[in-house]
Amino acid sequence: MISVIVPIKAFNSAKTRLAARYDADQRACLAQASAERVLRAVADCQAIDHRIAVVDSNAAAKMALYHGFEVLQRTDIYGQSAAVGAGFHRAVQRGATNVLTVSADVPLVRPQDLEEMLKPKAPVLLMVSEREGWGTNALRLDPASALRLYFGPASPRPPRARAAQPKPPATLTPTPRGPPP
Repeated sequence: MISVIVPIKAFNSAKTRLAARYDADQRACLAQASAERVLRAVADCQAIDHRIAVVDSNAAAKMALYHGFEVLQRTDIYGQSAAVGAGFHRAVQRGATNVLTVSADVPLVRPQDLEEMLKPKAPVLLMVSEREGWGTNALRLDPASALRLYFGPASPRPPRARAAQPKPPATLTPTPRGPPP
């Protein structure tokens, strides 16, 4: 079973790195719009069997439910790594053998991008970095197993070290598409 986890930070506390350019309401609006697009892309991907949103706010939970996600509302965890870990754990409890996470702030993701990430045959550890290679926008693990996850600045570094290990084979993929024309 293929399960996708989308961690969604409370909109009013997201996008703080943009504080110099946008006020709190603008950042919340941007985070909400981005999450909406990611949830829609995941919901529209026919290859996915189960969808989980790990959220810490009622607004994000309501949005995820609208798109057919199971909601794991966790106000007791902090950070994307912990949220994704909780989502992976829930997915495995539900029978997932193949887990994929996509950040809620990758608004250009399309259902066909998700299908491309699901193509490599197991065993696989697939990481999709942002353009500069300093962060992880998506991560797939098949078979699903315990793996310490790292997200945020320089997140591909620890998995890159594990990529040299033989099980599972790892692939680090740059963002497949550039900005829209």
